Amino acid sequence: MASHSLTILRGRAKYVRAVPVTERVGQIATSLPAFATGNGAWMRACCVQKGGIVALRCLVVDDNEDGATSLGAYLSMLGADVRVAFSGDEAIKIASEFRPQLVVLDINMPGLNGFETAKMLKQQSWAHAATFVAHTAASQTLRRAATTAGFHHFLVKGNAVSEFDAIVEHLLIDDPGRLRS
Repeated sequence: MASHSLTILRGRAKYVRAVPVTERVGQIATSLPAFATGNGAWMRACCVQKGGIVALRCLVVDDNEDGATSLGAYLSMLGADVRVAFSGDEAIKIASEFRPQLVVLDINMPGLNGFETAKMLKQQSWAHAATFVAHTAASQTLRRAATTAGFHHFLVKGNAVSEFDAIVEHLLIDDPGRLRS
């Protein structure tokens, strides 16, 4: 029988895949209460195979300090261990030690833009296993350039809550093995 554990950070369950009470993990039913966030997304705690606590390391990079801080807070509510940077240069300094598994980059930043920052981050050893998200107010006009630059996701600011939920859920539930490094 496989061993299971519940991801709990700072004493709180962070991510639970909702399943009927009839489904079981080992001998324990996995139906757990969830609570709604302000945007209607559901917080869940993640049941992870092979034990241990899993925390998604996330780096949010945006020159808009309010937007970056707000997104960082939201990703923290989803269970991520978040660092926020307000420039590409700051992100590069933070990333070498933090080794994020999810990198959310604004594209249109002064100094190093999101494309240049991603290019420099992808030269670091940890980056091959990271998921890169372009998060921009530039609508769909930069989607092709973001894909060419190696971004895994392209999200437009202001309407991306459900997409962030899905990305975090995928990393924590569908592919937790990537988070062990």
